Amino acid sequence: MIFKNTAMKKQFTIFLILIFILGLTPVNFSEAITQNQINSEVQIVCTDGADSWFSGSGTIIDPKGIILTNRHVVEGAYKNICFIGFLESIN
Repeated sequence: MIFKNTAMKKQFTIFLILIFILGLTPVNFSEAITQNQINSEVQIVCTDGADSWFSGSGTIIDPKGIILTNRHVVEGAYKNICFIGFLESIN
């Protein structure tokens, strides 16, 4: 690879070193993050008061149990009644 000047060569070398260091992130750390994400994912099931059910997913964003989801997931729910359950795993 031909560099126009030594500054470009130095920047490229630093870039490669950073990529290498970031690639050495321990697997345990990545698995812990993934497990926390799985534990915060919920399934939301709502009814329209007739015979129709609709569902979506959400994420627990606060230790108090506040759930973030899209509006269309709960919009139209009969008397705002929805059932919430944890997802066991992500396939």
